[in-house]
Amino acid sequence: MGVGVIGVGLMGRRHAENLARHVGDARVLAVTDADESTRERVAKDLGTTASASVDALLDLPALRAVVIASPARFHELHAIAAARAGKDVFVEKPIAKTLEGADRVIAAARAAGVRLQVGFQRRYDPAYAEARKLVSSGALGRPRPRRRTRPRRPPGRARWGARPEPTPHIPARLSSCQPKAYGQRWTRAAAEE
Repeated sequence: MGVGVIGVGLMGRRHAENLARHVGDARVLAVTDADESTRERVAKDLGTTASASVDALLDLPALRAVVIASPARFHELHAIAAARAGKDVFVEKPIAKTLEGADRVIAAARAAGVRLQVGFQRRYDPAYAEARKLVSSGALGRPRPRRRTRPRRPPGRARWGARPEPTPHIPARLSSCQPKAYGQRWTRAAAEE
């Protein structure tokens, strides 16, 4: 089955790699990203085509499905375009930025008769399923809610697909953002004077 990936930054690249290397029936026909060097590099690494645009990717005759991993503000636009092009859609969460946008995506998929799935892959992760069983059983006691926040985007990542440059450690009111996920250490904080 021919698959395309829209947005090959952190998550999109991972989806493309998993499809190319671990899903026997899938063939990554093309990837696209707003950042030309990113799409070219990922396409080369995976032995596939770099499409210059979302439209060019959706026009591929052998394409049957797309993975949408572009920034959240583009999910609605890309999902509707893919559905209208007759492609099955797997879209990273959120499906859209608003409830009305999500309704438009669902309506487009229904009208086109294509499958639509929102990525919530941890639901199927065996470790998460086991954790849920433990919490639900009461074996760990009563859960206490905690809130963790992180910056919306790493410093230097102004457009989707762009790669941040390493930034110096700033030793004040640190708020780290999954440094391993970005392959570097970076922090967001107010510098001490």
